[in-house]
Amino acid sequence: MQYFIRFQPILNKLRNGAQAARTHTGQGRTAPYYFMFGHYWTARCTRQARRDMRTMYQAYIKVYIENARDPDGTFKDFTGTKAYRLYATALGVLAMHELITKEPDVAFAPLKAQKVDFVTTISTGDASPSDQPKK
Repeated sequence: MQYFIRFQPILNKLRNGAQAARTHTGQGRTAPYYFMFGHYWTARCTRQARRDMRTMYQAYIKVYIENARDPDGTFKDFTGTKAYRLYATALGVLAMHELITKEPDVAFAPLKAQKVDFVTTISTGDASPSDQPKK
């Protein structure tokens, strides 16, 4: 999160500059399309911060997201694709959702193992009796 806060202004400059239509720009070959992607994942990471730092990080990220919104309410980053507003807006909305919801983040929840029976048939035609599962 500290790196995001430190380098977000650089990403913001790239996304709004003439180089935003290029895939990778600048000395570090930064990709402008990481702009909203970075906001989303950083918003998710705030839940993993120490309790005493979490609220501060969430407030920072929220301000960055609100400042990145265009007047019509959408978001943009990499302008080299036709769907850039669609996916950037989706990532912006998801990032805000991460900051305001109390729902647990499933990515950090332990998985429950389930027993699953899989039958794989490697055949281009009908399965032969030897391909059938044994009972």
